[in-house]
Amino acid sequence: MAARTSRPRSKKLKTKHVPTSNSEDEDEKPIGRPARRAKKKVVAKKEESPASASSLSSAESDAKKAQEKDFIPSDDPDEGSPELDSDHIDSDDGDDVPPKTKSKKRKSTATGGSTTGNPKSVVVKNIAPGPTKDQLVSPGLIAGFTMDLLENLAKPECNDREWLIVNDNTYRKALENWKDFVDLLCPKIVECDWTIPQLPAKDLVYRLHRDVRFSSDKTPYKKYFSAGFSRTGRKGPWALYYLQIEPGDKSLVAGGIWCPDKNQLATIRNSIMRNPKPLRDVINHKEFTDMFGKPSGKPGPSERRNIFGHKDELKNCPKMNGVDKSHPDLDLLKLRSIAATKLFPDEVVMSSSFMDEIAKAVKALSPLVQCLNEMILPQSDDEEEA
Repeated sequence: MAARTSRPRSKKLKTKHVPTSNSEDEDEKPIGRPARRAKKKVVAKKEESPASASSLSSAESDAKKAQEKDFIPSDDPDEGSPELDSDHIDSDDGDDVPPKTKSKKRKSTATGGSTTGNPKSVVVKNIAPGPTKDQLVSPGLIAGFTMDLLENLAKPECNDREWLIVNDNTYRKALENWKDFVDLLCPKIVECDWTIPQLPAKDLVYRLHRDVRFSSDKTPYKKYFSAGFSRTGRKGPWALYYLQIEPGDKSLVAGGIWCPDKNQLATIRNSIMRNPKPLRDVINHKEFTDMFGKPSGKPGPSERRNIFGHKDELKNCPKMNGVDKSHPDLDLLKLRSIAATKLFPDEVVMSSSFMDEIAKAVKALSPLVQCLNEMILPQSDDEEEA
């Protein structure tokens, strides 16, 4: 018998009818859960009242007519989108960022406009006139109206925003007078200390506003004009020359470093412990002691002598390894602010010799400032040879 040869059975592919979009059988129900949803939608549509359907169709027709009437062909795909202002042009969020609404600016308080929307605003009707031409002084002199402005700021009833707005003309002239004085003074200080660069007044003059964030005294403005001269202007980690004019014989020039941070103070103290001689030589020099007093003796209450007598000076020895009450340089290690100060009476401040008096004080202070800067950032051997 011949053996039967078996042929492999071909597997039948199970096909599933999927209605196409062109199917004419609209009543055919889809399979599964979508059928229920579709059925519910159909039922809901059938239950819609004739009145609502007619109102919907009329609203759609009106909207379509209005759209056809106002339609203008355009190639811009973003036509109709809200206009973006300059603040959003470079934004990474694109259309996710809503456009800013432009708010109307309130009228200036100086013109007497209404500012009731802001509780901090001040309404001022009249502005006081500024100094006359006869009151103006030549560059290099401190004007009388400058000292008068600062004297008024010392009064509590005048040290507020409303008073300063009323006297804005005088304030601007006084600030201009102070900046002109500082501009002319800077070259003289550069002659006394070669480490100080020639900088414009805007990098040297301190602002009039006080930082009241952490102070119990919320007086908004200072009672003096001031400026700082260092290797980086009024800012930076360096020791500097500080100039201040204040009525009541409180004007001063000082040099040194005030309230250094923790790392700076540790660097200075370690330098003193290694070699106190440079600082000792500076504060004992005759030119320095003639200008700022001798370092010997304990200063009285609120009295500064030489570099001693500051309010932040420690009463006990600092917590450092190898430092106790018997340390030979304990008086230097107890210091936190290391600076010397010279006061000037108002007569000298408003005289033509004031700038020369400042230069003399800076010349005497320059060894102290350079010594402190050497402690903060010692020079390399190459710089010393140069």
